[in-house]
Amino acid sequence: MKTSDRDIHRMVEKFMDGDTTLAEEHELYAYFRGNTVARDLGPMRELFLGLESLDGLGKQQKSEKQYKPAPRHIRFRPWLTAVAATLLTLFVVSAALYVNHQQNYCVAIVYGQKITDKAAIHAEMTQTMKAVGIEGDNGIDDQLHDVLMTDNNK
Repeated sequence: MKTSDRDIHRMVEKFMDGDTTLAEEHELYAYFRGNTVARDLGPMRELFLGLESLDGLGKQQKSEKQYKPAPRHIRFRPWLTAVAATLLTLFVVSAALYVNHQQNYCVAIVYGQKITDKAAIHAEMTQTMKAVGIEGDNGIDDQLHDVLMTDNNK
């Protein structure tokens, strides 16, 4: 349907007042896109062609927003599991080293004093066993080697 110049002038005034509908704006864009534009509306042609291109950008941006895939959420559960496994391994290794250290540690309380030297403990035990009169196969050397987990054949 061909729109008269009078209708176009009226729509341009409505457009400048901000009272046009989208259909009327598209009709104006089509009019100014055409080859025949009234002389007095010639200077407005560039304005409407520019506005039409902006209108197309707005539609394009809206359509991109509609079809944009939702962002993926980062899953923390695998990281949490890895951290927990690492901490558990660290705890087990530390406990094993601590227990091993405790087993190879020699302590005796002699006359109210703490002694950790194996040779001093051995000498004190030998004197005590001699004083009590216990010697032989079940002597101090065998007992200390059993307690201290050392080899009898030095």
